[in-house]
Amino acid sequence: STHAHTMEQLTNPAGSISGISMGNTLPQTLGMMEKAGVLPWLQVEMYMTPDEWLGFVEYMAAPYDTLKDTPASKPWAYKRHSQGRTEPWSDAFRRIDFEISNETWNGLFRPWVFEEMTDGKTGRVYNRCEVYGIFQEHVIDCLKASPYWKAAGLDDKVRFVLGGWRVQDYGLKAATTSP
Repeated sequence: STHAHTMEQLTNPAGSISGISMGNTLPQTLGMMEKAGVLPWLQVEMYMTPDEWLGFVEYMAAPYDTLKDTPASKPWAYKRHSQGRTEPWSDAFRRIDFEISNETWNGLFRPWVFEEMTDGKTGRVYNRCEVYGIFQEHVIDCLKASPYWKAAGLDDKVRFVLGGWRVQDYGLKAATTSP
């Protein structure tokens, strides 16, 4: 079966990511990584909306001051704060590796892979690796549109990973459209 999760599910307590009681969540995973003293390599699935990507940055990096912020003004920072994490998660790590999805090169994970596409305006055909790179650029633009990205110094902290362990072919080809 195929299913996707939302930002709401991703940030839920452990075990409640997909509407059924299973799956790792962001606070659970980050908490384990912090406790173990390791740097996170986050694989966040490709199907979040631009608003959800903004929420991801807020959840990870926005401060929450109970004297001036409200659940309405910073819903994702509030959710993190209400879960007992008062400081931004980004403060816990000197570096965060970030990969869009997992094994997008692996056809076994269809439909969560990238396929060859033709640009409707120019007619140029992009191979699946290039499409992955183009999509990563879209996600990076969404993430960097958050006011908390620069404020938290995430340009120096987040390292984007293309293609995971398949860097020698898939990742290098994707980097032609996402340097």
